[in-house]
Amino acid sequence: MSTAITLKAEIVAGQNETVDDTIPVTGMVTGDRLVAVFMLTGGTTVANERHSDFSPVADNMTATNNKVDTTGKKYLIFWEDVSL
Repeated sequence: MSTAITLKAEIVAGQNETVDDTIPVTGMVTGDRLVAVFMLTGGTTVANERHSDFSPVADNMTATNNKVDTTGKKYLIFWEDVSL
C-alpha cells in the first residue's frame, strides 16, 4: 500500500532575515515538512538551497540558521502538507 503526500509550492518576496526572521507562507502549518527552499536571484536564476535554515510554523517559516539579507530576491519554497 502506498501513501500519497501533498506537496505544495510558493514563491514569496525575500527580506532581511537578520531584522525579521519570519517569512510569510500561506497555508504552511506547524509540523509541515520543508522539502526545499531556493533563493531566486535576477528573475529565475536559482542561487542555493536552504531548507535546513528554516522551520515551518503557522502561515510562516522561521529562519533559524544562517540569517542573511535576501531583500530583492525571492524564496521558492516546497513543503509537504501534513494537515491533509
